[in-house]
Amino acid sequence: MGRWYVIAAIPTRIERDDYNPVETYRLEPDGSICTVLRFRRGSFTARLRTVHSSATVVAHSGNAEWHVHLYWLLRLQYIVAGLAPDDSPVIVARDARDQVWLMARTPHISHHDYEAMVARVAAMGYDVERLRKSPSTGPSRAADAPPRPPGADERSASVAVPGRFAAPGVA
Repeated sequence: MGRWYVIAAIPTRIERDDYNPVETYRLEPDGSICTVLRFRRGSFTARLRTVHSSATVVAHSGNAEWHVHLYWLLRLQYIVAGLAPDDSPVIVARDARDQVWLMARTPHISHHDYEAMVARVAAMGYDVERLRKSPSTGPSRAADAPPRPPGADERSASVAVPGRFAAPGVA
């Protein structure tokens, strides 16, 4: 749970041309997950936009598969496909191989971590030429920093996913 910066993605239509994209996840008392995407479209100075959705964890998935409900009409599959031992970075994928997100707890990651994630995404069958790095300055403006629920630790109630993040063939 908590704040995740989108490092790169094969984005949805909504996310094309994002600047400073940040996803925030909060576990609700009923077990659902409140999600908020904040971004600026087209430039760092554009108006801040938000997209609200909710998610549910698919039973017996080890918390690795979610159904995200967007605009009450769409139900999208999200799979936590690669998670580093320290919870950052993470790859969120879909079986359809139409979208993928590379995210981290910080707005920037090392070149080595990025290349490892790209190699993992390629090994999963994605066309990595479609990946778009998300321009990010981090939360330089107060409006870009998503709020945390009162008393919430960014890593509280983190999603437990079996296995470790490792890109095939990347040391």
